Amino acid sequence: MYEVQHWGIIGKIMEVQRMKELLLLWSSLQSNRVALVGGNHTAARFCTR
Repeated sequence: MYEVQHWGIIGKIMEVQRMKELLLLWSSLQSNRVALVGGNHTAARFCTR
């Protein structure tokens, strides 16, 4: 019983880590796009379309 609970906790921790990595990756991609566009919001809106 304890073993099963233990693995469940580890699984949750791994999920959180993966989510953090995805968020970091996504945010870095977003900032790169903004940098490429030059921070112009209208241009950024057209790029995403």
